[in-house]
Amino acid sequence: MIGVATLTAKEAPFHARSSKKIREATACINLIKNNTKVSSVCNDIIGDICGIVSGALGATFSLYLTAKTPIPPIISSILVAAFISSLTVGGKSFFKNIAIKKSDEIVLFVGKIISLFRR
Repeated sequence: MIGVATLTAKEAPFHARSSKKIREATACINLIKNNTKVSSVCNDIIGDICGIVSGALGATFSLYLTAKTPIPPIISSILVAAFISSLTVGGKSFFKNIAIKKSDEIVLFVGKIISLFRR
């Protein structure tokens, strides 16, 4: 969501906030100016990490289901994979829509968090 929001956010409202000495506006402008890097990190790198972790957790949960229930291993692995896939695809679709509609608010929120760690 952060990656898509930085790609669709406009810089002008944050320049207006920066001129009023609003601290997080500078972080927001930096995010928007580096939107391709932010998008690459958030959408690709973090997405790949989440995919690997969810796959490992899904395999572990499938083995647990097989051990604790009479469900055959192939059925449990298919069910777990389908559940994880539906959450992943559905979540990406849902949050991408929100990111496009509320990009300025999302970038401002992230800018506030980043500004907490800066002097």
